[in-house]
Amino acid sequence: MAKLLQSSSGSIRSYEIEKLCPEGTFPAVCPDIMESFGVEEPSYDNPAVMVTKDKLRPLFACNVNGEVFLVQPYEFNISGSPKSKLYGFIKSWLGKAPSPGFDTEDLIGKCCQVTVSHKTSKKGTVYATIDSIAPLMDESLAPKLSEIDVPGGKRSVSPETEESEGAGTDPF
Repeated sequence: MAKLLQSSSGSIRSYEIEKLCPEGTFPAVCPDIMESFGVEEPSYDNPAVMVTKDKLRPLFACNVNGEVFLVQPYEFNISGSPKSKLYGFIKSWLGKAPSPGFDTEDLIGKCCQVTVSHKTSKKGTVYATIDSIAPLMDESLAPKLSEIDVPGGKRSVSPETEESEGAGTDPF
């Protein structure tokens, strides 16, 4: 599991991306995943009731005609249920369903093909998001991890550090 470098105290949990990724379909790689645990939010069924959830937001670096742009999808609830949006997203990304015990940290460094679109927030801010994701047949087209600067620094822990600390796997 990822270790958080910032608290999840109600603020927006996203990467501060300065340059808007163009719309289209591009080869990409995941350089980081932000996980936030114990996030309190209103219940879907009853907004007056607060519930605690664990959240995940991956970051993708897209190769757009040789230039690297960062883009992030919406935040996912961490759930291994085959009905969850995260499960479906990972299944589309890898081309197969995640196995029991799947660790989301294993997605870092994985290549994919993403379709990016622009949305406008209620405040009028235009941002890029991911509409779809699929396996990438030619991984040489994706940006190299060593060439990507994660805004605010990486939130995830490298596999080497995780193994040395004896961390377990995410029970997917």
